[in-house]
Amino acid sequence: MVLVWPVLGEDSTVSYQESPSVLQDLLFAGKVLADVDVNSKIRARVIQQLVWTYLGLDEDFEHETIKKLLTRLREIERFNQKDEVIKFLQEAANTIKVSEEQWVKTQLASLYVACGQAGETLVTSVNEFVQQLVNQAEPKLFTNLIDLVRELGEEMTPALEATRQHPIRDQASQEAIEFVTALSYLRPDKYDQAIGILEEIYQEPDSPINADIAWAIATCYYKKKEYDKAITYYQQSRDLNQQLGNQKNVTALWSWLADCYRNWGQYQEAVDCQLKDLAIRQQLDDQPRIALAYNQLGRIYQAWHKYDEAIASYQKSRNLYHQLDNQNNVANQWSWLADCDRELGRYKQAIDCQLQTLAIREQLDDQSDIANAYNQLGRIYQTWAKYDQAIPYYQESRDLYQQLDLQQDVANQWSWLAACYRDWGRYQQAVDCQLKTLDIRQQLNDQSLIALAYYQLGIIYQAWAKYENAIASYQQSRDLYHQLDKQKDVADSWYWLADCYRNWGKYQQAVDYQLKTLAIRQQLDDQPRIALAYYQLGRIYQDWCKYDQAIAYHQQSRGLYQQLDLQNNVANQWNWLANCYLELGDYTKAIDYYQQSLNLHQQLGQNEKIANRYRKIGNSQRLLARNTPDTTQALHLLSQGEQNIRQAIEISKANDYKANLAYDYTALGLLSSERLRRLPSNHPTLPEQIEQFETNYTIGLTLLSELGKIVDRAEEILDISRAYLEVNVLENLDRAEAIAWESLQVFLDYNRRKLEASARQLLGEIYLRRVEGNQPNANAMAYQFFTESLEIYRSLDIQGKVIELEQQLKGVGSRE
Repeated sequence: MVLVWPVLGEDSTVSYQESPSVLQDLLFAGKVLADVDVNSKIRARVIQQLVWTYLGLDEDFEHETIKKLLTRLREIERFNQKDEVIKFLQEAANTIKVSEEQWVKTQLASLYVACGQAGETLVTSVNEFVQQLVNQAEPKLFTNLIDLVRELGEEMTPALEATRQHPIRDQASQEAIEFVTALSYLRPDKYDQAIGILEEIYQEPDSPINADIAWAIATCYYKKKEYDKAITYYQQSRDLNQQLGNQKNVTALWSWLADCYRNWGQYQEAVDCQLKDLAIRQQLDDQPRIALAYNQLGRIYQAWHKYDEAIASYQKSRNLYHQLDNQNNVANQWSWLADCDRELGRYKQAIDCQLQTLAIREQLDDQSDIANAYNQLGRIYQTWAKYDQAIPYYQESRDLYQQLDLQQDVANQWSWLAACYRDWGRYQQAVDCQLKTLDIRQQLNDQSLIALAYYQLGIIYQAWAKYENAIASYQQSRDLYHQLDKQKDVADSWYWLADCYRNWGKYQQAVDYQLKTLAIRQQLDDQPRIALAYYQLGRIYQDWCKYDQAIAYHQQSRGLYQQLDLQNNVANQWNWLANCYLELGDYTKAIDYYQQSLNLHQQLGQNEKIANRYRKIGNSQRLLARNTPDTTQALHLLSQGEQNIRQAIEISKANDYKANLAYDYTALGLLSSERLRRLPSNHPTLPEQIEQFETNYTIGLTLLSELGKIVDRAEEILDISRAYLEVNVLENLDRAEAIAWESLQVFLDYNRRKLEASARQLLGEIYLRRVEGNQPNANAMAYQFFTESLEIYRSLDIQGKVIELEQQLKGVGSRE
C-alpha cells in the first residue's frame, strides 16, 4: 500500500505526492513516536503523514487500517502531551481544501485523540466539538460519530467519565462533557447508559444542544429497535432543528424517521417521510443527497414488495450518481437492483446487474467491496438453487476478506457457506462451516453475533432433523439475546423453537412457544411480526390437522397483512389457506384461494411464485377430478389441470427454476396417473399416458435428488407409490412397496413422525391388497403397519387419522 498525501501549491491548487513508504513502515514510525522522544521536525513529518493517510483513505471506522492510524495518533499525543496531533488535524481542516467528508474526519479524530486522557485538553476539545456540532449543523458529524463510537467508544469513555465525575464550574462545559460521555456509550450493550445520561441533561430548558440530545436519544432507541420511542425523539429533534433553521439536519432527520418506519414495517409512513427528505434536498439542490434519497425510497419500496417503484427509485439514484461520476454509488445501485431482481425470481437479470457491480468494484480496486460483490453473486445463485455455482463465490469472498484480515466478514462468509450447504441437504458440511463462524465470533467476543451464530446452527440441525441439537442451539441463542435485552431477537428465538417442535410433531409445545413469540411482539407493537406469529400458529395447527384453528390464524395473519398493505404476504396467506382446504378435501375452495394468491403474485411480477401457484391449481384440479363421479367432467378437469401445470413448467423453464421444475414434473406425472385411472382399459392413449407418468415423475425425483431435497422427494414418492397401488393399469405392488419402504426409511432418518405414520399406513394398504392375492402373512403385516401408524397418530394427537386407522384395523380384523 503506497501512501499518498496532498500538497497545497501557491495557486491554492492541490496536488498529490506519493510516499516511498508503505503503511506498515508509517505505523512503525508512529509507534516509535509514541515510545521515544524524537526530534520535533521528524515528529511533525510523521504526524502529518499519519493524518493525511487517515484522511486520504475512503474507509469507515470499522476498517482496521483506520483504527490503527487513529490509535497511533492517539498514542503519540498521550506520550508527548504537546497537542501536536490535534493541531495538525485542525490545520488540515482549516488550511487545506478538504472535502466535507474529510473535514468531518478531522473533527472526529480530534475528539478521539483528546479522549486519550482526562484534562484541560479534553475539555477544550469537547467544547470545540460541540460548538462545531451546533454551529455547522452538519449531519455527517453526528452520524459518523455514531460509527466512531460503535468501534472505538470503549476507549473514549474512561477519560470522559473521569472528567464528568469532577464537576466543572462552567455549566456549558459540564453539559458538553455530559453529552459527549453519553455519546461514547452509543454502542451495542451500552445504549441504556447513554439514554440515562442524555435524558437527565435533556431536562435543561433552552439548551443550545437540545436538538442534538434528542437526536442522540432517538438513535439509542433506534439501535434498540424500540421504534415508537425513537420516532418520538426524532420528531422532537426535527422540530427543534426546524426552529433553528438547520435545514440540513431537518432533512437528515426526515430520512432517519423514514428508516425507523421502514424497519418498523410501517411503509406508507416511511415513504411519506422520505419524500419530505427528498423535497428539501431538491430545494437545496444537493445532488448527492438527492441521489441518496432515491436510494432510500428504493429500499422502502423493496421492503414493501413494491418492486416496480423500488426499481424506478434505484434507477434514478444510479443515473444521478452516474452524472456525478460517483462510481462507488453507481455500483451500489446496481447491487440494489440485483437484489430486487433476486427477490422477484429474475435470477438472470440479477446476475447481470451484480456483474455490473463487480466490474465497477474491480475498476475502483476496492478489495472489500469486490469481496461483497462475490457474496451477492453467491446469494443469487443460492436462491436460484444453483448451489454448486454459489459456493465458489462465497469461497472467493471469504478468501478475499481473509487476505484483508476482516474477520467479521470472514465469519459471515462461513455462515453463508453453511446456509448454502444446508439448502443443498449437505448438513455435516453446513455444521462444519457454521462452527467456523461461531469460533471466529467467539474470538471477536461480539455477544450479539455469537447469539446469531447459535441461531444459525439451530436452523441447520432442525433441517437435519437433529431436533435436540437444534433446540439446544436455539436456547443458547435465546438466552444470550435475553441477557443483551434484545427482545425482538428473543421473540425470534421462541419462534424458531416453536417451528422446531412443529417439525418434530410436538404440536402443543410448538403452540406454547409460538404464543410466547406473539406476546413479545404484541408488547413491541411489531405489527408485521405479529402477523408472522399468527401465520406460524396457523402452520402448527395445520400440521396438527386442527384445521378450524389453522384457518382462523391464517385469516388473522392475512387480515393484518392486508391492513399493513403487505401484498406479498397477503398472497402467501391465500396460499396457506388454500393448502388447508386442500388437506381438508375441499378442492373447489382450494382452487379459488390458490387463484387469489396467483392473481396477487402476478400483480407483483413474482414469476417463481406464479409458477408455483399454477402447479398447485393444476394439482388441486387433479384431486377434484378423483372425487368427481362423472368421467367426462373429471377428464375435463384433468385437461385444465394439465394446462396449468404445463404453464408452470413453461415459466419455470424460461427462468431456469430448477426447484419448481422438480415439483412440476412430479405433479404432471401424477396427473397422468389420474387420467389412467379414468380411461377404459382399451383406450389407445394408455401406453402414451403410462410413459408420461413414469418419465415425468422420474425427471422430478431426479431434480429433487440433485437439489438435496431428501424429505420432499420421499414425500413425493408416497403419491407415486399410491398410484402403483390404486390405478389398475399401473398396478405393481412390488414397485409400490419398494418405494414406500424407501420413503419410510427417509422419514425415520429425518424424524418426520407424521410422514412416517403416512408411509406405514400406505404399506398397510399395500399388504391389504396382497391379502386378495392370498400372499402368506399379508394380513398380519397389514395389521402391524396399521397398528404402528395408529400409535404414531395417537402420540401426535391427530384424531381424524386415529379414527381412520381404527376403521382400517377393523377391516383387517374382519378378513381373518
